[in-house]
Amino acid sequence: MSVREVYLLLHILSAMVWMGGSVMTQVFGARARRSGDPARTLVFARDAAIAGRVLTGAGVSAAVWGVLLVLEADIYEWEQTWVAIGIFGVLIGALLGARVFAPQIRKLIAQLESGAAEAAATLRRIQLVGRVELVVLVVVLWAMVTKPVL
Repeated sequence: MSVREVYLLLHILSAMVWMGGSVMTQVFGARARRSGDPARTLVFARDAAIAGRVLTGAGVSAAVWGVLLVLEADIYEWEQTWVAIGIFGVLIGALLGARVFAPQIRKLIAQLESGAAEAAATLRRIQLVGRVELVVLVVVLWAMVTKPVL
């Protein structure tokens, strides 16, 4: 197995964890919201905080292995459209994680612990932004697979 193949494998594995974890967080969040049970939603919110750290690690890992791939392999160039789309996706993911998910999950946990009625609205916002991130991840996946030239 070449160095390029190792980097590619690790890049793909990281992306799989990121996307799969994001999908499952959406599924479990929807189930918690539909249950109407604040205790179940609190368990979800606490688990989502942990998942956020795992997903952040997966996103960083995907970025690192992607950068190493471009540096290692002569067939990849920074100027390629699909590479730029990948970089854009990682930046959007990092921005959403730091500016939306982490603070909103902390807010949701505090609201649920205090019994605040706004918790349902906070969870809906988190899920909406999560869906936006999933769309971005699907676009990045499409770009990685098809390698479009614009």
